[in-house]
Amino acid sequence: MHEDLQALYKVQEADSEIMLVQRALHGLDKGHAELAALQEATEKHTEAHKALQQATRDLADSELEQKTVETKKKLCEDKLYGGRVTAFKELEALQQEIAALDKRRGDLDVRILTLMDDIERLKPLDTAARAVKTKARLAHEAKVAAHAKRTGLLNAKLEELYRRRAERLPAVSAELLRRYDSIRSHAHGVAVGRIDAGRCGACHTNLPAQTIHCVKHDMGLRTCDNCGRMLCWGSD
Repeated sequence: MHEDLQALYKVQEADSEIMLVQRALHGLDKGHAELAALQEATEKHTEAHKALQQATRDLADSELEQKTVETKKKLCEDKLYGGRVTAFKELEALQQEIAALDKRRGDLDVRILTLMDDIERLKPLDTAARAVKTKARLAHEAKVAAHAKRTGLLNAKLEELYRRRAERLPAVSAELLRRYDSIRSHAHGVAVGRIDAGRCGACHTNLPAQTIHCVKHDMGLRTCDNCGRMLCWGSD
């Protein structure tokens, strides 16, 4: 029984390490905060960039309309002053159209200047938003890479621990292993406590001298009266 329990304790050591590695895997930072920051930065840059693009398009449209207005005005002036139109009503209509074109040209001048100011204001905002997005993207990529690297290392460690556990299992009887699994399922993963300084190595409760004597001299399986875990001697 002594050797069986010592072998079982080594299985438990592997199981405890497996639990720790699994817990570490579960608790790995996957970069959720960095992803949220990247999404926010992307949205803000998208808004800033759209505003700049819209102002740039509006400026181009206004400049194109300005040229169209100038062309129309020149055609009207050529008609008005070219001597080809003599009828009073037609001359009056040309003068009214030229006045309307002048007003439109004035409105466009104001709009173009306003849009140019808007573009100058929006450019640095777009640049700053892009820089924040780039920084957030790099931070997220770094976190994802770190997570992948750490995950790989922990999975490799798990494989090694599972291999080590499998190597230790044949030294444990099937009956003892069944009892181990049963206790372990409701005892926080610890089914065997090594006696250490007269205490249960699992719950640290002082053990009766008779229990310690029986375990030390391999006088049958004994359990801790406090936690119910199986007891083994504190040295191999």
